[in-house]
Amino acid sequence: MATAQTAPPPAKPASKPGPGQEPYPQSPVLEKTMAILMLIVNVIVPGVGTIAGGVLGEKPQIGKGIAQLLLSLIIVGWVWALVTSIQMLQNAVWAEKHGVPT
Repeated sequence: MATAQTAPPPAKPASKPGPGQEPYPQSPVLEKTMAILMLIVNVIVPGVGTIAGGVLGEKPQIGKGIAQLLLSLIIVGWVWALVTSIQMLQNAVWAEKHGVPT
């Protein structure tokens, strides 16, 4: 008794990545050098790099940056600012890899 073999389903065509498909959609997509600069600024003054990165990346994050600045008094805001900066950097690397304009 012979078994019928079926062909695998056709592969979906790779769609070109665009806005909203970045690894962290809540964080702005910046150029890599600008994302590194925002990381350095957030290490020195937590929240200021988030505010500046949001303005430059056209995703205003003023409230988030102010909260980070105020919470930096109890270390939480500083850690939060670092996480946000790392997300911006990862978005920048993703955009560079996929050729998405920043």
